[in-house]
Amino acid sequence: MKLSSNHKTLFSARPLLKKWGNLLSVQFSLRFLPIGVFLFSILLLMVFSILRNSPNKHFTSSLPVIEILDGWQYRWGDSPIDTEGVPIWTKENSDKEWTSFVWAQQPPNRNGAKDLWLRTRLPEGYTHDVSIYFAGSNMSYEVYLESTVLFKTSDFLALKNNANALFGFWEVISLPKNPAGKIVYFKIHSENPSFIGIIDTVKFGYKGDILLELVQKDLVKAIVSASLILACPFFLFWFWNNKREYYFLHIGLFCLSAGVGILSGTHVREMFFNNPLFWINFGNTAFFLSIYFYLSFSDSILTKQNKFLLVLLQLLLLGFAYLSMTLNKVSLLYIENTLDEKVVYWSQILFGWLFYAAMLATVLFVLRGSILTYRKGMKEAGLYFFGNLGFASFISIQMADYSYSHPMFFNTNFHWGILFIAILMAYMMERKFTRTRQKISQLKQEWVETDRALKEANLISLQNTMNPHFLFNSLNTIHSLVHLNTQLADKAILLLSDIYRYLVDYGSSPLVPFSKEWKFMEEYLELQRIRFSDKLMIETQSENLEIQIPPISLQPIVENSIKHGFAGKKGDLKILIKAYKVDNTVSLLFEDNGVGLASESNGALFSRSLGNISKRFKYHFPGAKLQVSNLPEQGVSVLISFKIPEERSHE
Repeated sequence: MKLSSNHKTLFSARPLLKKWGNLLSVQFSLRFLPIGVFLFSILLLMVFSILRNSPNKHFTSSLPVIEILDGWQYRWGDSPIDTEGVPIWTKENSDKEWTSFVWAQQPPNRNGAKDLWLRTRLPEGYTHDVSIYFAGSNMSYEVYLESTVLFKTSDFLALKNNANALFGFWEVISLPKNPAGKIVYFKIHSENPSFIGIIDTVKFGYKGDILLELVQKDLVKAIVSASLILACPFFLFWFWNNKREYYFLHIGLFCLSAGVGILSGTHVREMFFNNPLFWINFGNTAFFLSIYFYLSFSDSILTKQNKFLLVLLQLLLLGFAYLSMTLNKVSLLYIENTLDEKVVYWSQILFGWLFYAAMLATVLFVLRGSILTYRKGMKEAGLYFFGNLGFASFISIQMADYSYSHPMFFNTNFHWGILFIAILMAYMMERKFTRTRQKISQLKQEWVETDRALKEANLISLQNTMNPHFLFNSLNTIHSLVHLNTQLADKAILLLSDIYRYLVDYGSSPLVPFSKEWKFMEEYLELQRIRFSDKLMIETQSENLEIQIPPISLQPIVENSIKHGFAGKKGDLKILIKAYKVDNTVSLLFEDNGVGLASESNGALFSRSLGNISKRFKYHFPGAKLQVSNLPEQGVSVLISFKIPEERSHE
């Protein structure tokens, strides 16, 4: 069938697509990470610009952000409430009952009080679009501008029934117009008898300037944090693709535990339940869960046949992961409680339920996978099953408790579930690594034995191909002498008998003493001298080498010299054979004054008998060399050189 041009283009593009697919595969995800960091930085700079210009678009900011350190007063206890529900202390202009103190030390003389009131006067000169920023409080707090309430947490967090609750670590609160010179009040409530939770930092200024300052302060930390969180699963992907020693199930559990472990961090928890941007929070949770689901499903539905789908999912996962982390980090830096308290409350309840439900579904999916793995023969998957079953139980109990008392994430039993499953996972991984090492060691030993047996079989085959070849040539020589010189024919028969006895006794041996191989070569040369009479002149020089070499490795070389040297040569053929040893290196030199070898003949010769001899020497003496070259004047030189291993130097 004749292909159209379009089909030809498609088929010719397949290697390119395959190359791109390999380039974009997950093992190169770490190379893509710096690009993501760069794009993340560009996004933050764009947000900086918007936040910098948008709040102050009606005027030019000339006043700095001020950290309020002076003029602070405190008062222990709780303020009475008037008929309108306003604390009476916020209406007092007198300094009576109020005590000055140095910011931000713990005020003295608490005497068991659970409430602390703080107040100070805001700086002059600021008009509208002004905000107050405070950080460091980890208890319930209320903020008033004189008698106007600005922010409260205790109304919807039911602090009285939850003595261990911790709340926002920072807030940026918008103030009414012309707040300068007015008094701001902070009420802090704590059930902790030893620590009241005094605020560390209070800043006052234009909203855009405060947000820009926060971003500049935490930019590096945000980028590094997002990059490290993302680098963890991508490193695992890369490791699996290169080592191929892990199951997707193992990596999935690690990512799941890592995701839950990250949520145990105080600041990250604050980002989850103190941020009104609920969809961003849930997107971050989906990021962790998507990694696990991707890993679990890819092992069963993604194969080499649909590599494009695998690469596409990897790219989508990478983009979604970085987008969700970026949005969360941005929302972390620009957090504002602008929604109604009931909306925030129900957002937290909804988010908690979805989070737990998604986590439970994920663990149940792991349970199913561990059962399938156990049925395939991996006994350690049984422990895996019980570990995930325990984890699912912790989550189920927490969901029931959550629906009753709405506790925050730091009151969950996640840490027990993670600890329980981590111990079982560590044991299972150790067992798997042990089995893997034993299996690799066994396979390696079997491979070595099989390789040696195969090479020995090849060597025997090579030797057997030489034996009949030599016998036929020798019989031809004797046949030519039977009618010409009976005495020489008898001598040739005796030589052939000795030669053939050597072939029978040592032909199948991997190594023979050098002296016996040398004698075998001399008997062969004597037989050839009888054949060529006075036209063949042979000179041998040999040291007393106490080594072993492959059998039938010298005779084929001189046979080639005689065969190719006499081809078209006029006059006598001279052959020089030397064997000597320098230090630990043995050299075997063969030279003749024949017609020499053309380059193509040289290659053909080396690929046959001399090539076989070279393979045999290299097998027994790694690094051995066999060099064939034409002599400057006339003839061919063959040099075999090899080093004797230490364990054979005294054999």
